[in-house]
Amino acid sequence: MSDDHLDTLVSAFESELPRYLSELQEAWQGPRRGTRDAMVKIQEIAHKLSGSAGAYGYLGLAEAAVGVAATAAEVLSHFGQGHNPIQQRLFGQLNALGAHLAMPVRVEAGLGSLARPARDRRQVRHVVLVDDDVAYARLLQAEMRHFGFEVDTLTDLTALTHYLDQHQPDLIVMDVSFPEGQVAGPKAVQSIRAHAHAHGHVPVIFISARDTIGSRLAAVRAGGEAFFVKPFDVAELMDAIDRILGGGEQAAYRILVVDDAASLARLYASTLEQAGMIAQVVSNPLEVLEAMESFHPDLLLMDIYMPEISGVELARIIQQHRSYLGVPIVFLSAERDPLKQLEALGQGGDNFLTKPIEAAELVKAVSIRANHYQTLRSLMLKDSLTGLLNHSRVLEQLDHELRRAARLNQPLSVAMIDIDHFKSINDTWGHPVGDSVILTLARLLRERLRVSDVVGRYGGEEFMVVMPEAGLEDARRVIDSLRESFARISHRVGDKDFTVSFSAGVAQITPQCVDRSLMEKADQALYQAKHSGRNRVCIAPLC
Repeated sequence: MSDDHLDTLVSAFESELPRYLSELQEAWQGPRRGTRDAMVKIQEIAHKLSGSAGAYGYLGLAEAAVGVAATAAEVLSHFGQGHNPIQQRLFGQLNALGAHLAMPVRVEAGLGSLARPARDRRQVRHVVLVDDDVAYARLLQAEMRHFGFEVDTLTDLTALTHYLDQHQPDLIVMDVSFPEGQVAGPKAVQSIRAHAHAHGHVPVIFISARDTIGSRLAAVRAGGEAFFVKPFDVAELMDAIDRILGGGEQAAYRILVVDDAASLARLYASTLEQAGMIAQVVSNPLEVLEAMESFHPDLLLMDIYMPEISGVELARIIQQHRSYLGVPIVFLSAERDPLKQLEALGQGGDNFLTKPIEAAELVKAVSIRANHYQTLRSLMLKDSLTGLLNHSRVLEQLDHELRRAARLNQPLSVAMIDIDHFKSINDTWGHPVGDSVILTLARLLRERLRVSDVVGRYGGEEFMVVMPEAGLEDARRVIDSLRESFARISHRVGDKDFTVSFSAGVAQITPQCVDRSLMEKADQALYQAKHSGRNRVCIAPLC
């Protein structure tokens, strides 16, 4: 978090302190003095201050607030039982708390200074291919580019060190043999890694025309992540790269921060954002359901003590909605009573964190719960073979994008894609090869389409692509480019190679076509493409 941004949040927090002081004085000395409501108000204010003050580094204020909150709880537990000597202790603690509120002293940077740097999220993966077989290198470069990779080629092994001085590739694909020797490639990698401080650790996949134990041993000793014997199916190479680099960047966790202390909520949100998450703040707890509808959080970070409705009550309301079942709720409160924490967890909470909290602990706790939710949700919503959205989920997303496009008066196009002659592929090469072809197309769609595009496996060898803010001609051009790339990809079975094509139909939303009939129009255009010779893209007429 930048110093300027943190200073802004600190200033906002300090501006709230006179209000807290005024409310405490009103509760202790005002017309409601001595009532249960006044004592509850004192406890509520102390709870908020004990968490937020510590987060901002006002440790004296936080400590004083913890004492007031604990003593107020004691007073309430004996309320109505006659003279209560505990109130005299509370009076002294309130005076100390008032002094801290009147002259707050910040002794450390607090939560904001511990935030992690934002993660680099590159969209295009950069690979350098090192191979003195120029023809093979060009072929492999072309096929990898079909999948959206940025690929540079080097045919001279000695040029690699200079290349790494100038570039930072995500991965190296390197031949084992060069004119310098039969295992010159692995030796060069070992030499480069001996100077890791200069080039960092870049993962390496070795390739070779010679499948010998010596070649494989040299690759292992050089730290190679995988080994492929030429010629190989590029889809297998893509699988290895996905395994090494990860199958695309995981979606950033979406965190909804619910706390009526606005400045503190913003501080938590900023801390999570610095860790690479997307955070949204809701200061009015009665607006949470609206925020969930539009934001689709992976986790709620929620205070327990809030006006009008408690965090526990709000959690129970959220769980009444079927679509929000399973969304984890992490309570973040100054409440230190273990029994009350367990009671909150029993009412719908997934974790309980105590204010004030260190940035690293907050980020870790939120990340673990959000990751668990994303993983389970992915298993429910995604096709088991391709990892794309499954049939029912892609239709739900189509409905959502149709409503959004109609509301914002924006264009939207839908494409239906079907692999040509797929039955003959299964009959000729077998179902495992057919699955490999489906996976190759799924990977191509995932790598080449925009993040905002919705891609799903509609069924069998058929796919649906929903393209928000894309007109008919733009959508046709994108899908046709994918068609051309897919038709050039070589699939290898044993010592034989074959290529596959697909056909597609594209339709665009119109005022008369704003529902699932748009998908039907795209399907009709697909039928036209099939019956016009296949390996082409047809567009549906505007209605």
